[in-house]
Amino acid sequence: MKIRIFFLVLFLLIGGFPIPESQASEIPPPISVLLNGKPLGFETSPIEDNGSILVPMRSILEGMGAEIQWTPETQTVAAQLDDTKLMYTIGETVAYQNRDKLQLVTPGRIVGGATFIPVSLIAEAMGANLEWNEASRTLSIEYLMRHNIRVEQVLDGMYLSIRYIDGTKEGTEETVRFAGISPIHNGQEITGYIRSLLPKGAEVSIEIVGLRDRNKNLHVNVYLQDGIILNEKLVEEGYAATSLDLQNDGLASTLNPLQADAIQKNKGLWAMQVTTSPASIHKINIYTTDVVVVTDEGELWTWGQFYEKPTRILQDVVDAQVDSDAGIALKKDGTVWVWGFNNAGLWGIGEQKYETTVLPRQVEGLQDIVSIAIQHSSIFAVDREGSVFAWGSNYKGRLGQTYKMSEIIYKKPYQTPWVNVRSVSPGFEFTVVLKNDGTVWQTQPTKSVLKQLSSLKDIIAVSNHNNFAVALQKDGTVWTWGVKSFFGVGNAENPEPKRVEGLSNIIQVDAGHDHAQAVDRDGNLFSWGDNEYGQLGSVVFGDSIAQPTLVPNLPPVKLVEAGRRQSLILMQDGTLWGVGANAHYILSSQTLRDRYENKVLYQNKLTQINLNLKSLR
Repeated sequence: MKIRIFFLVLFLLIGGFPIPESQASEIPPPISVLLNGKPLGFETSPIEDNGSILVPMRSILEGMGAEIQWTPETQTVAAQLDDTKLMYTIGETVAYQNRDKLQLVTPGRIVGGATFIPVSLIAEAMGANLEWNEASRTLSIEYLMRHNIRVEQVLDGMYLSIRYIDGTKEGTEETVRFAGISPIHNGQEITGYIRSLLPKGAEVSIEIVGLRDRNKNLHVNVYLQDGIILNEKLVEEGYAATSLDLQNDGLASTLNPLQADAIQKNKGLWAMQVTTSPASIHKINIYTTDVVVVTDEGELWTWGQFYEKPTRILQDVVDAQVDSDAGIALKKDGTVWVWGFNNAGLWGIGEQKYETTVLPRQVEGLQDIVSIAIQHSSIFAVDREGSVFAWGSNYKGRLGQTYKMSEIIYKKPYQTPWVNVRSVSPGFEFTVVLKNDGTVWQTQPTKSVLKQLSSLKDIIAVSNHNNFAVALQKDGTVWTWGVKSFFGVGNAENPEPKRVEGLSNIIQVDAGHDHAQAVDRDGNLFSWGDNEYGQLGSVVFGDSIAQPTLVPNLPPVKLVEAGRRQSLILMQDGTLWGVGANAHYILSSQTLRDRYENKVLYQNKLTQINLNLKSLR
């Protein structure tokens, strides 16, 4: 790689930028960093020392597309970008670009668990262009990140499977996401058109836009062989929309006028008539950042963190659930499939790595499964004989093993000694086990045996999310226990179950993070608990509600799912509604407010989620 360095300030020493002496006695505002014009966020801000600016190494180098290796024993970092390799040991004043020495005025250091190195080192080693704006205290890093690639597969939901065909990444395959754009209606509708433009084996180039997202995907502009940017072409022709969720890609100013023109001229998919007739929904589930829906036909649709619009990712499914950064599905043939992060052993392959997949993969070794559960990275599968298989996080003994800090993660499913089990519901504090005889048991942090809750009998369903649980008895009464079980029973802590007064003829219950909900046989919805995000769906907003309260003005309810900060409600007429936190716009493209200005959006009011999955296939 040919190294070119442009110094756009009056002076740039190899150690960094000079800081005027007049500012030495003042406390300056934090330094902002732009990478190719897009702001970067850091847990610890860049620092100034001895005339140098030190920046978090990993965020910037990975944003430039480099592969990072860290050796903690020697505190040495290796960054590979194309044919350039940067080697540096923390505390040293010499770094190596391939075999060439680079001198540093100020050595790197570790601050708050992050590795900081002089930004000038990144510039010289990787050929970046630096500009310092003293008035705004903004550091701009410009780096052209173009790679030649071969298309392996166009995936639903605006993803590409690619293989690099030059540079040090030659032969490497990975999945990237189209920058700045999203489907208009769902993740399937445009796949065929993109495949016609990018058939398997097509050789094009990509430009990396910003940092890898938290799912480890690069966001890219795709350049066709005629130089046209495919992202812009899709929006201009009315086959894609400007993304609400990927605004940090910084492409809205270019894409918004193209979208406005496409809408005005009724181009492409904007001319499609989308009806709002109900979908045939069988199962629903929601977590902070994701929603899953299983239709009567067995199609699994999901949207949120991994897919901006509803995308069908699996078929022949009978149940699905989502957790933070992960999802799990049960197919009709009794097999179990997962997608998302593997850092808590989700994939069940015997490895725990910071890697992710947007495509479901089968968990090997599980068969004849009839029930699944996932919560707080604790995962369970129950087979038709009532045996239970567990993997993931054993924090506080949730997997039924004695809790040890040194053995928290179980990377492959193992068979527990539990028998005659109907279902399992993990929470943060404990896991609840419902047996076929209607008895209820729970895990203990200091013992590997289950504890029976002897006061509970004839139970037909249990639900557990955070640190309290609810149980539904055969006679339609509801019981609750745990640290937060004061909701509905009046006490601060109830280790033993107590009946929730005011509820009768209940047919479904569900526990959220700090709230609970119940549906009676007439379709009435009752909610209680925390209402900070409006998740109860009540006209009263903000305050906790101690006793189950009827949610007014609702049509008859079929199913309810209480998430971490929101609720998902399926009406008997087939319409799907959501209320509460709206991260990744999972409930609506509109939001009423952003309470803490931290990019967590709050819908607050009950909002219909317009899905017609049949007409959008």
